[in-house]
Amino acid sequence: MIVPFLCLSISCSSHRINYRLINRLSKCRDQWQYFTLDRQIRGRVLSDALGYCGIFALNSNTIIITSNGDTIRVLELRCDGKTFSKSDSVLIKPDNKPYTSSAILDNFSCIVEKTCNGFITKIQ
Repeated sequence: MIVPFLCLSISCSSHRINYRLINRLSKCRDQWQYFTLDRQIRGRVLSDALGYCGIFALNSNTIIITSNGDTIRVLELRCDGKTFSKSDSVLIKPDNKPYTSSAILDNFSCIVEKTCNGFITKIQ
């Protein structure tokens, strides 16, 4: 009788920890500073968190170090399956659709605040 109760307690405790982490990351997302990309820029991928397509779509969240040394987040709704690896050279083209904060959260959610929408392509 004690074993099931103990397992249930551990499970609930784990759920609370995950909820707290998600809540903290969501608060960090509220601090993102949105800007409009007005020209193409080049950079290198630091992190790429693939989003989801479908009824409840979430933007992919790609952290990029630009060629002039800025670190930015680029949100892109990718339904074509393209992914990026760390250190890939990329070109970011402007995407002027309205901003949405519906994006996959990652390890950089509380670190990188400068955020824009864009189309990312890998370059050689």
